[in-house]
Amino acid sequence: MFKKIVWANDSSWQAQRALALVKELAADGSAKLVVVYAQEGGVMGKLFVEKGEQTPPQILKHTVEELQTAGLDAELMVVRSGGGGQSQAIADVAREIGADLIVAGNAGHGAVGGVVFGSILGRLLHLAPCPVLTVPATVTG
Repeated sequence: MFKKIVWANDSSWQAQRALALVKELAADGSAKLVVVYAQEGGVMGKLFVEKGEQTPPQILKHTVEELQTAGLDAELMVVRSGGGGQSQAIADVAREIGADLIVAGNAGHGAVGGVVFGSILGRLLHLAPCPVLTVPATVTG
């Protein structure tokens, strides 16, 4: 059904919660899965290096390798968000590769929380060149 799927992933537990669904959507082997990590600035990487932890792109690289081992056509794209922010960067990648679907985890802040915490997902819904499937934080399994 889908030829190219973007999994918008910030390596958060909300994004990881979408993994089972992403695998199912790409399971028949006909879909290309592009895991997109939109990085803001350079401070985040420095914090991980100082603590001796893996950066989100390093963690996602391992996830992509596991997906490939499971037989999925998967790749990781790390992009730096510009003036349009992470939402714009994800939408731009989806447009460039001709994605049929974007899958993203939802933190479940609700309307008020989205205003307070900002809403990358809300903005992505307006910018995306294709349907966006959101996986709520309350999904189990």
